[in-house]
Amino acid sequence: MTWALNNALCKLMAGEKRNLAIQIALKRIEMLSAAHRDIGLILEQELSIWRRFLGARRVLNLELGFRPHILEPYQVTRLIHQVARLFNVEGTSTYRVVIRPQDARETTFALLKGLGFTHCQFVVEHIEEAAIMELSVPINQARHFQFEKIGIQLALPSCIAEIATYIKDLHRYLKPDYVLLGRESRKLTCVDIASETVLHQADLGSTDCDLLGIGVGATSILNEWQLIAYAEPELYLDAIGQHHMPIKIPNASGEPAKPH
Repeated sequence: MTWALNNALCKLMAGEKRNLAIQIALKRIEMLSAAHRDIGLILEQELSIWRRFLGARRVLNLELGFRPHILEPYQVTRLIHQVARLFNVEGTSTYRVVIRPQDARETTFALLKGLGFTHCQFVVEHIEEAAIMELSVPINQARHFQFEKIGIQLALPSCIAEIATYIKDLHRYLKPDYVLLGRESRKLTCVDIASETVLHQADLGSTDCDLLGIGVGATSILNEWQLIAYAEPELYLDAIGQHHMPIKIPNASGEPAKPH
């Protein structure tokens, strides 16, 4: 770890110790499969590195961006247990899985429900690819496994008029607990869901919660500072292998960049 990065992190970690919202995103992790056999172990190691800097903070939200064929069930189980071992998950308000409708399987729902996940959020990236009836099967499966909250995330909405009509149809035929507009949901809380049935990512969450992203190219926001993990698999794996933070210095001064 460079002196500049270490110095910046020491300043950062000296700030207020706030609650965490942890996001484990598997979308880009598949890039590591050619370079490392056990991706789950790599993610566990990154969690351990963050724990050294953050301490055993309380986890307010845990979000798993699920992708099939990336982690075996035992790896998912080990990973979630690692979060519970390293951080304070007692009283965690939300364990949420974010999954594409086409990736939903009963075995996946059974695994995640057994690990304590209570919220299931189906992400739709293109409206034309997700007809109402195509969403009904995985939503009914999630209801069968008694997830407490079921939501639909519209990650790349088209035109406003089309979105408004589509949302009405979603509520009419599928009756989700909420519909979220936007690509980012890790700040989504039970308070948000209780207050609105249609939400926008810009209005989510409280300001007293730090955001920790795990994985290749993940973004973390800690005490208002933005840290971005390496998007290049080689750099990411090299940092983890040396037990260093797998993050880059976003600007020439050596200081993490504040979000705009």
